[in-house]
Amino acid sequence: MLGYALRRLLWGIPVAFSIAVFVFSTLHLVPGDPVLMLLGSSSGLFNVTPELIEETRQQYGLNDPLPVQFARWAGNLLRGDLGLSIRIKRPVTTLILERIPPTIELTLAGMAVGTLLGFGLGLIAALKRDSWVDTLCMVAALVGVSMPSFWFGFLLIFLFSLTLAWLPATGYGGLDRLILPAITLGFALSAVTARLVRAAVIEVLAQEYVTTARAKGLRETVILYRHVLKNVMIPVITILGVQFGSLLSGSVIIEAVFARQGIGQLLVDAILAKDFPVVQGVTLVMAIAYVLLNILVDISYPLFDPRILYK
Repeated sequence: MLGYALRRLLWGIPVAFSIAVFVFSTLHLVPGDPVLMLLGSSSGLFNVTPELIEETRQQYGLNDPLPVQFARWAGNLLRGDLGLSIRIKRPVTTLILERIPPTIELTLAGMAVGTLLGFGLGLIAALKRDSWVDTLCMVAALVGVSMPSFWFGFLLIFLFSLTLAWLPATGYGGLDRLILPAITLGFALSAVTARLVRAAVIEVLAQEYVTTARAKGLRETVILYRHVLKNVMIPVITILGVQFGSLLSGSVIIEAVFARQGIGQLLVDAILAKDFPVVQGVTLVMAIAYVLLNILVDISYPLFDPRILYK
């Protein structure tokens, strides 16, 4: 198990490096000059002289060739230094550490909502197969898959904040400000999970060992817990692990809708300002988190199925 985990970690290094190279290269192909945007926001474009522009580019090393810039950034990265924000003039690591708690809180809450709601809908739909309950659950799942998350968020704000005035619409801090964004983020996940759980449960219920368990006189609740759910968990854990990474990156949109100052909002602001160090740092952190989550999902399989052994 330990050897397998270490091999997966080693394979994750080139993946994260490839993503860093791609993001670094893509950012420099986007039109616009970060120096002009920086100086324009701080002193006004009419006061910017060519000498000041050249001095600022030299200060941030933007005059160097791209390979030199990347080598310098990669070297600093090995020392744990993600660079200095061009726009805010603060260490990128500090900015990420300040902004990541709201994002993690939102992602975990959205994951909880999506998992509980999706697993419940999928299980009920499978047990009530081909009934009106099954149809209702799958219609709800179809709506969750089809509706854009930002539009669903606006609907929740209109209903629960503007119309009923039950919950605040924006901001960070307190459970009341977490409920709406968590439901918005988790609704799409619940739709995907419900469809998967329904299909997996129906498939397991048709297996011979379930028929044998019923012939032995075992109660349906015992069959469901001992034989069905344990065999359903492997595909469910897989999709949840993949979706957790998607939720982490998808929180960018939700944070913008609900004005939560998390890492997603930091990334959006950095992209608009062409703040290269911040964009590179945030993207790399998200990529590493995604790789680590997939490794954890793979390692967790033996907990649900002892037949799976890693050598």
